Amino acid sequence: MNEFSSLKKTKNDMSQITITIIVPTFNSERYARSCLDSIFVQTYKGFEVIVFDNGSNDGTLNLVEEYPVKIVRSRENVGWARANNLCIRGVKTKYVFLLNIDTVLDPNCLRRLYEFAESKNDLGCVSPAIVEYSEFLSGKKTMGYPLTFDIRSGFIRAYDVNKEYVEVGFVPGTALFANLDRLQDQLCFREDFFMYHEDVELSLRIITKTGFKLYFLNTAIVAHDSKQSFSRFSTCRLALRNLFTCLVEYQNRKEFWEHFSAYGRSLFRLYKDFYCQYYPFTYPILGTFYLTASLFKLKENKSMDLSRLYEVNRKLDKWPKRFEFIF
Repeated sequence: MNEFSSLKKTKNDMSQITITIIVPTFNSERYARSCLDSIFVQTYKGFEVIVFDNGSNDGTLNLVEEYPVKIVRSRENVGWARANNLCIRGVKTKYVFLLNIDTVLDPNCLRRLYEFAESKNDLGCVSPAIVEYSEFLSGKKTMGYPLTFDIRSGFIRAYDVNKEYVEVGFVPGTALFANLDRLQDQLCFREDFFMYHEDVELSLRIITKTGFKLYFLNTAIVAHDSKQSFSRFSTCRLALRNLFTCLVEYQNRKEFWEHFSAYGRSLFRLYKDFYCQYYPFTYPILGTFYLTASLFKLKENKSMDLSRLYEVNRKLDKWPKRFEFIF
């Protein structure tokens, strides 16, 4: 038992709840306590927590049961996207906060997200400043939106994060705060993606179909243990496939090009991770050349023949199991 296990939700508490926090888990015993502890010391108290367990077989559930949360149990791993979707469908609050289990919140994070969302009539989603977990523990506040490749100018640039907030073209699913009343059925992830880049597709869909905006809030801080690589070739291939799917489906929308800097940056990092891990000797030449050529072709024509990429995906689907290296 811990200090939070004795907390009880009274009728008065429930009537004042405006935020539902959704946390999917899968064998997350390593992270669960630090994440949930940081949630229950928030200075803003008007929230409830739903934990969706994707069939964990470690001590995750035993740990989670120590906290005053609603637990949804699945016998199998249904994926990050479906886990969130199933929880969102039952949410009755105005706001929903989708949170990875390998995160830790600053004590004022939830309050600042809520107050900002209440002040913006055009807000669809807002992302807090996501920092490295090690920097957060050491007291560093290295806040900011990631460097991005701006396809329109051809230069690396950064959003002006010296401001309290800035409108952006992408909000990461790591910590995504959304106005559910406004987004309604659009706040759902594509379940055929299973995992990786569902947030890119969601961001594009919100911008193009709802008219609401995405924001980055500099003063709300979340620490994330992001220093994890793809454990299998198949999951890396899945990430590439999902990002290319977004590229194909939205390349003819003007909103895609208005915010391409965020997507170009994601594509660049994914190429880098893929080649460095599986083709380390070819990345400096092949990876950089292919990525640069692809991006400038997009910049010039705003369209490209992706049939060869589809063929690559089909071949990767048939990649022999013996080549699925585990690191």
